[in-house]
Amino acid sequence: MQITTKLGHSFGDILNLKVEIIHGNSLKRKALEGLYLMKILEVNNKPVEGNVYMTFVDETGKFPRGCFELYNYLYGKETGSLTSDQVNVIEKQYLGKKANVIAYETGAFTGVPDGYFNYQPLRSSTGFYFESYLVVISNMK
Repeated sequence: MQITTKLGHSFGDILNLKVEIIHGNSLKRKALEGLYLMKILEVNNKPVEGNVYMTFVDETGKFPRGCFELYNYLYGKETGSLTSDQVNVIEKQYLGKKANVIAYETGAFTGVPDGYFNYQPLRSSTGFYFESYLVVISNMK
């Protein structure tokens, strides 16, 4: 298995990114449902060819990754439930927004390796693979 970065730089390189916040539901992949992702528009001021979407970890407190985090970010309090109408209202304030961030690409193996179900009960899962993601360390104004 060859592990490569999505952004064309080494893992751990600090990068200046222009991103757009999108909803994972728009990509029609079960694993991304309910998540917000970053669509990478530029890397170090160079436009990205094609569509590059990445999950992220936010260390700035400025980029929620789901609707409950977004509610907390916008209103400064937690909620136990949200109606679809409430979600639509708060997402209009966030999705589609563009930002310049400082981040690095990293990753981890995820999923279930071959032979796992010889020892554990069958359940819904994905195959074993490496997944890249961003760690956002600064929000550039």
